[in-house]
Amino acid sequence: MSDLEHSGTARAHASDLVRNARDNKRAARELDHLNQPELANDLRKFADNQLRMARMWLPRRGNGYFGGVWQLRMLQGRLSKPLTASGALKRDWGGR
Repeated sequence: MSDLEHSGTARAHASDLVRNARDNKRAARELDHLNQPELANDLRKFADNQLRMARMWLPRRGNGYFGGVWQLRMLQGRLSKPLTASGALKRDWGGR
């Protein structure tokens, strides 16, 4: 595991990508309602790529395969929690 993966930086990048992907998927649903299916599909593909990139930022398991699937789901679950002024998300990830 690289120093970057040991730091909170990788998780922060993954967290940002997941948050942006979720926003893009929400925007794609709005585009569907506005009868813009081609643009909505392009935005969904972009959001899927953001989720793949987020998985790449997450640390590898010892066997050499990405453990990104379970970590990505855990990250998505944490991001679905409402953020509070007390910094609950930072506390969950050990941030300062």
